[in-house]
Amino acid sequence: MAETPTVQAWVDYYAREYPNEPNKNALLSYARNQANAGKTPPTTTSSTADTQKQVAAIDILKEAFSQYGLSSLIDDIDSYIQKGYTDSDTIKLMLEKTDEYKKRFAGNEMLRKAGKNVLRVDEYLSAENQMQQNFKELGLPAEFGSKDYIAKIIGSGTSVNEATSRAKAASNMVYATPASVRNEYLRLYGVGAGDLMAAFLDPAVAEPIINERIRKSTIGGAARDQGVQSNLVNEIASATPDITYTQAAQGFAQAQQLGTRGQVLSQIYGDQYGIQEATKETFGLAGAAQAETTKKKLASKERAAFSGSSGIRAGSLAQEKGGI
Repeated sequence: MAETPTVQAWVDYYAREYPNEPNKNALLSYARNQANAGKTPPTTTSSTADTQKQVAAIDILKEAFSQYGLSSLIDDIDSYIQKGYTDSDTIKLMLEKTDEYKKRFAGNEMLRKAGKNVLRVDEYLSAENQMQQNFKELGLPAEFGSKDYIAKIIGSGTSVNEATSRAKAASNMVYATPASVRNEYLRLYGVGAGDLMAAFLDPAVAEPIINERIRKSTIGGAARDQGVQSNLVNEIASATPDITYTQAAQGFAQAQQLGTRGQVLSQIYGDQYGIQEATKETFGLAGAAQAETTKKKLASKERAAFSGSSGIRAGSLAQEKGGI
């Protein structure tokens, strides 16, 4: 049965607008519904429709560049149109070659020059927004959330997760750690107090190195707080990768107590057990077993010396159990 002229007009319209629609029966059903509702299809020609789509695409492109912070390039879009360029994709490619665009997405330019894959615009903006939000929440100064600063991070190939991890470490070092740990970091690595956060975020310094520096500073700061001058910080950092400030401080306090008493007995009985040996034993370093053996020998000699007295004196090495 032949369709009415209105239905057929709708069928022809949908065939033009949706040439790849596989469900022709659905299009016919839509056409009949529209005709039964008393509606007629648009009378614009295919050429007019294409023009309308081009105009819409250009408007979308202008809006996108405005959101990128590149409103200055909107005049360039109009200029390209006046020169006969009407395809939005072509215009976009031309705009991407401008200095303004390259500066706005400077991180991608750095990646490109390094021979690395660049981010899509949506990926770039997402990374930029996430880092800005995370840095702000962590209390980093505003300059670390600037587009120029974040471009350097993106351009180094550093992920959002790694950048945020570094920012957390920087924030903790500045706002949460004891002053002794922070000062130890500054002393060990020659960083000025004002540059501390920048040092943590510097992509040129690998994250494992940053973590190692934090660990050594934590241990060194704890030692200083307990009045211990130790040259075993590096060994302790290697032996105890997850050590906290509190654990380190407790360990040095115990080493200080054991070592101080051990020095007194060493002078009396001849064996060497001081703070150095006590530190090795306390933190389980190389030489810990020998240090423990020496401590036990001194304790035994102390007991023997006072076997006829009223008992072992308070604070004697024989009372100490050693270890943490």
